[in-house]
Amino acid sequence: MPTLYLTVALIDRFLERKCVSRKKLKLVGVTAMLLASKVEEVHGALEILDLVYVTDRSYTDIEIIEFESTMINTLGFCIWMPTIWHFLVHFLNVAGLDSGKGYWMAHYYAERTLQTYAMLTFLPSMIAASAVYMARKAIGTSATWDDALVRATRYKEGTLKLCIRAMADLIHSTTNSSCHAVRDKYRRGKYMSVASIPLPTFH
Repeated sequence: MPTLYLTVALIDRFLERKCVSRKKLKLVGVTAMLLASKVEEVHGALEILDLVYVTDRSYTDIEIIEFESTMINTLGFCIWMPTIWHFLVHFLNVAGLDSGKGYWMAHYYAERTLQTYAMLTFLPSMIAASAVYMARKAIGTSATWDDALVRATRYKEGTLKLCIRAMADLIHSTTNSSCHAVRDKYRRGKYMSVASIPLPTFH
């Protein structure tokens, strides 16, 4: 899962620096995934031929390798960065949500933010903190935000309100949106069907 978050971050950073034609967007995506897997995957990077297959052979292995060089140079060889995932794992541990519905809810809320550019206005750490806050409230934790989380995240409860509202609106909008892949994923039993649980009201 950290590979997913780093892939999206690399895509965003690359497109911020370089304009590409629409027909090359898929190439940007698979190249970012290749680079992210080289950094995050413990058991080895993705195979380039698998990426060729994923693109329905829209690109050759040589084209992906050559574009990898373009992306690395465009990013100034700065590939790794802390993403929502890295903050989320730490904050969930502090919150005592290392398993169960609260754990998967936080992951669902955080992952849904990857599908909209509007959430780029918030720092990854704030999105992760807001996801934990929302998950704790969703499972009925009495102290939604305590001193331990304030110290770990460096965010007070009031500071998160704008991000929480944006995330809640995003989750609610999924019903009428074409971006339902994440929701469908977290409706599966493997993830305790957390996407089917109604979102609490946030003020």
